[in-house]
Amino acid sequence: MKNKKIGLFLVHNYNKDRDSFDKSRQDFDELVGGLSSEMVYGQYGWQPEVAPLSRWRFFCRTVRYIALQVSWSGYLSDRRSKLRIILSFVPTLFKSLGLSKSGSSLRKRACIEGFVTDKHIRCWSRALEEKCSLAIIFEDDAIIDRSSLINLVRVLSSKIIDFQDALYVDLAGGFPLEKVSGGLLKNNEKLPADWIHLVRPITNTACVYAVNDKLIEYFLSRALSSPAMRELPIDWFMNNIFLRSEKEGFKVSCFHAFPSVFEHGSFTGKYPSWGAVL
Repeated sequence: MKNKKIGLFLVHNYNKDRDSFDKSRQDFDELVGGLSSEMVYGQYGWQPEVAPLSRWRFFCRTVRYIALQVSWSGYLSDRRSKLRIILSFVPTLFKSLGLSKSGSSLRKRACIEGFVTDKHIRCWSRALEEKCSLAIIFEDDAIIDRSSLINLVRVLSSKIIDFQDALYVDLAGGFPLEKVSGGLLKNNEKLPADWIHLVRPITNTACVYAVNDKLIEYFLSRALSSPAMRELPIDWFMNNIFLRSEKEGFKVSCFHAFPSVFEHGSFTGKYPSWGAVL
């Protein structure tokens, strides 16, 4: 990545009830302080007051999510029937339309997920405006420690970063890769053993990931053309675009670090999931 501008961005929620709130920002500042001043840095935390989505809005969002899950099962060659996938979301619909506390929490969580997605989109926009060739996005439950600078330099020096296609690289994992990939792993003998190449692009949890300028442009164009999809969680928002990319013949190269370059704090137990502190 010589002579190419790189952006590093942190997404957080200003949630003082979550242990990662202040620490993630301090650790991120320390991380970027050890890097080149030519890089672009940013933190995105502002959001409106959180309020549960209306029942109708949440119902429409859930219907879109169910349709996405059905399409995604085909994308992964999942053998589950479409009816089985649809039926698995029936309890969520009933809870959201009722007056129970759990329904209100679901609608509140959906509101926050939309805010988080918007912050990722703001990161992409900043990277594009600053003419970054690559953007690395951190969420506030990424564990940033003394080894992070070494790990980040290793990522930036990897040959996968110079791929000419639109590029998505997962750096913090979360769920077991075999669970989210649906068997779409691809052997590539030219790559180091710690990078897994997937036949089709797939996210994991979006805790830490890298995207190049070609993919950022594609993401933003689709965000503008399908504004309702911005209410989805960020990982599924990106997966939805990956579904469309295949239909549109837009090639995306996808890699997952294995083992992960950064730890996902919500999965290791160091930080509580933001959903747990609603």
